[in-house]
Amino acid sequence: MAKTARKAKQAPTEAPPSDLRGMQGLNVTYRAVADLIPYTKNARTHSDAQNDVICKSIKEFGFTNPLLVDSKSGVIAGHGRLMAARKLGMTEVPCIELAHMSDVQRRAYVLADNQTALLAGWDDDLLVSELGDLAMADLDLDALGFDRKELDELLKVKPPKTEREPPTPRKPKKVVASDEFTMSIRGKREHQSAILATLQATLRPFEGVTIELGIMAIEGGK
Repeated sequence: MAKTARKAKQAPTEAPPSDLRGMQGLNVTYRAVADLIPYTKNARTHSDAQNDVICKSIKEFGFTNPLLVDSKSGVIAGHGRLMAARKLGMTEVPCIELAHMSDVQRRAYVLADNQTALLAGWDDDLLVSELGDLAMADLDLDALGFDRKELDELLKVKPPKTEREPPTPRKPKKVVASDEFTMSIRGKREHQSAILATLQATLRPFEGVTIELGIMAIEGGK
């Protein structure tokens, strides 16, 4: 008599811990952009410049980060991406409904989703290495979210040198021949008075000739 194989009993599936329930059954669905409702108390701001970067990112990589919404299509996370989708003229975007959250949790997560991202840092060496490789691959680095000045600083890109006008050549100074002359007389101090008297008498007929001795000056022709 043939024996019937017995089926092994399966252990009952344990419910996940309450803090991990949100990880069960997360499904991505597409919802109409027109039906999505931004949270009116969203404290996070989004500038036009950031919107442009998100648009570039979506064009380069696709819409890879679904919006997080509640059961009524209210946006919990992804307000910037929704703005970019509208600017790009998209009619649908991927969404994940967070049905396990209470109203208080949803409001808190709006803040936590933004703030926790700000707590991360960069390994500067790895960042520069990756940026350099991507730049060599001709990827549009503007889609990464770094501004151009920051990228130039990280990649040590020197600004182009501006052409300077050649310096104006200096005009050579004119050398004018002079008909003047100077002389120096040295002697003992005890002869000073006699020499000065003699020179004064000798130079009296000559206009424009002076004798300087310390702070004294005797002009000829006086």
